[in-house]
Amino acid sequence: MKTPNPINQTSRSTSTLAFRPATLITLFLVIGSSLFNFRAAANQVLLFHDAGFFFGVPSHYQTALDNRGYTYQLFTDGFSFHQAVQSADPASDVVVIDALADFYDFSSVSAFVQAGGRALLQYWNLAGDSALATAFQVSVAQHLTWSEFVHAWGGSDFFDHVGRPLTTLPVEVNVHGQKLQPLGGAQAVAGYVSGSSADQAALVIGNSGRTIAQGFYLEEVELAEEAIQFARNQLDFLFGPIAPDSGPWIISDPQPQTILAGFSATLHVQAGGSQPLSYQWQKDGTDIVGATNAAYDISNAQIEQTGLYSVTVSNLLGTASSGAGLFTITHPAPIGSVLLMVDDGTFASPYEETLIALGLPYQKYTDPSAFNTAVASADPVRTLVILDAYASYWRYGELVPFVRTGGRALMQNWDLVAGTRLAEAFKVSIGERNSVILDVHDWGGSKFFAGVVTPLDLGPLLPNPSVHGQKLEPIGDGVAVGGYVVNPTANQAALILGNSGHTIVNGFMLEEVVSATERSRFAQNQILHFFPLRFEPVVLDGTTLTLRWTTIPFQEYQVQFKESPTAPAWSDLGLPITALNTTASTTDTISGADQRIYLFPA
Repeated sequence: MKTPNPINQTSRSTSTLAFRPATLITLFLVIGSSLFNFRAAANQVLLFHDAGFFFGVPSHYQTALDNRGYTYQLFTDGFSFHQAVQSADPASDVVVIDALADFYDFSSVSAFVQAGGRALLQYWNLAGDSALATAFQVSVAQHLTWSEFVHAWGGSDFFDHVGRPLTTLPVEVNVHGQKLQPLGGAQAVAGYVSGSSADQAALVIGNSGRTIAQGFYLEEVELAEEAIQFARNQLDFLFGPIAPDSGPWIISDPQPQTILAGFSATLHVQAGGSQPLSYQWQKDGTDIVGATNAAYDISNAQIEQTGLYSVTVSNLLGTASSGAGLFTITHPAPIGSVLLMVDDGTFASPYEETLIALGLPYQKYTDPSAFNTAVASADPVRTLVILDAYASYWRYGELVPFVRTGGRALMQNWDLVAGTRLAEAFKVSIGERNSVILDVHDWGGSKFFAGVVTPLDLGPLLPNPSVHGQKLEPIGDGVAVGGYVVNPTANQAALILGNSGHTIVNGFMLEEVVSATERSRFAQNQILHFFPLRFEPVVLDGTTLTLRWTTIPFQEYQVQFKESPTAPAWSDLGLPITALNTTASTTDTISGADQRIYLFPA
């Protein structure tokens, strides 16, 4: 469907580009409580991880160790790990357990901790009255049969640069951790409810700060970058400051970023050295007033903020300067690629059928892991992501930074979890899940219903799922443009436009629309929302005017013109043009014309 787009000879510019958020970073941690003391640097780390056997992915602790540059030995065999811990030095070594199965002999770890060793335990089947639980100064109140959000209770810096609460989503395991209770002098620093409560702890620091017992599954944290950051914070706490009374040094420079105008980003520096450290950010070598933290936030970024950003770190013993990272702000560009995730092969995706009908090239994914990898490396400026997801146990965390940096995305995630970073990124909250099928009414504010009989008539899928979408409510700048009742009503929305039109969330199953014609037209209207017809700046050479505009490849376009706004009729400018790429052009001879106005007819 072609959208009218009248312009005069001074048409709008449509140039662009976008960014990947830099890896989140933190400083070496110094805990304020007198309970925790400085510790010697770790000689070696013994890391046990068995979930790779089940999920084929590295431990987040392994990734954090790699990022920090710590030396470690990785064990996937319980017996070899047991032998290594038996010969470890409690005074200088650190033990990290990231274990899923419940049949390992960790008696050597209990002895290691009792001898003064430092250790971190993420053991998802910890027995409540075992010697291991006693060594880490915890009891197990209850096993979790479903993942739960993790709230900060204070007393640690584990939540620095991560969400509060930590959003977790289930994976396919039968136990999702434990609700803990600290014993002896141990301290609960996070839990499954918002405030400190008995038998609700998720994180316990014990043995005067030498041990951490984790009662949740870090691999279930929605955003991998937050999970890795959390692991870094824990490891930094266990290892302690390694260079007291030293001048500052730069561990990680500010990373280059590109962001769309109007969006927000944060620049980070990672530094070490004796506390306290002070910071001063510079843009193009000039100090930025008030930018005196390890992170520098830029909100509602504008083109003039493009530049080289660096930071000077100081303490009483000296000064260190970071390298400069190029921070670029730009405008949206035409979409160059489409990533489509379809996780249910039982039913044809209406979005895939529409992409084919429109002649738009796309990459299709049926594996969430491969899809997340593709989204993580996608250019948010030139990529459209379409998520057509049915299953409830997959996570699509890479969509969060993609959307936050201006990426355009359409999400039909039929089990979107309320309160997650993903829901927040798409500007929606969820009132309740639909247990019955509800028709969808047009509330205005979009062209999604153009040429579509309303309300959209929905019928059951076979086999009939237990969830038929969600009743939504927009948050932030989100706008509800369709719903399950006739008029706009709180917590009854079925369609949300968010992020200044960069995102769409369907709260219903488009596959359940009874009419194939209506289903296809609606999917087409949504996809074409991200491919608006836009004229680029005209080029005038004498009396020849060259018009160029964004296109959908292989679609036909007819440009029309008239001499003034009051002229009675539009005239075709030449013959229709079939686009071969993402732009097309035509010329017009304008000698003798004071002005001309151009458009694409609907």
